Amino acid sequence: FPTHTAQGGVTDDKQAIYIPKLFFYNDELDVNLTNLYVFEDLGWDDTYREHNFGILDMNYVPKEAVITLGQVSKYCGNAQYIGRYPINDTDWSYVYAKPSGAFEIVWSTQNDKTFEYSLEPDETAEDMYGNPIEPHDGYITVGEKVVYVSGISAEKVAKAVEAQAANEIVPMLETYKDKID
Repeated sequence: FPTHTAQGGVTDDKQAIYIPKLFFYNDELDVNLTNLYVFEDLGWDDTYREHNFGILDMNYVPKEAVITLGQVSKYCGNAQYIGRYPINDTDWSYVYAKPSGAFEIVWSTQNDKTFEYSLEPDETAEDMYGNPIEPHDGYITVGEKVVYVSGISAEKVAKAVEAQAANEIVPMLETYKDKID
């Protein structure tokens, strides 16, 4: 996601929002490798897209995406993607597990809309920069920016497993329905 100022470019903030989601979408699609096009910007022209793909500027000053990628690494490093389950009509919880426990990643796919997300008593939430999010009456507000929820229950993990199994089995049953009694 180039951060140039000409048509088709995105702001540093949008780059920081979009890049982590690429990793989560790729986990869902079973893509084994996600890489950055280039680590640092390659030129000074802020209107030229090829100069502005990096997550560091030309002076090696980190853009916001460096912080959000740090959060991806903190949470997803050595984690196993379990699957996703729907949390409303348009949004999903992406569930991961590691030896220290399971966690989920949520955001609104409707960029201009937010929703209230209920946290269970043992759950904690952090924003895409690693800042704690304090619930109000047990709810947090979720927008287009990724939210990490730690300490999720086995029930939520089971929902993700169930949804993944359904995604695999239903198409198979449709394909072979004439051969299965």
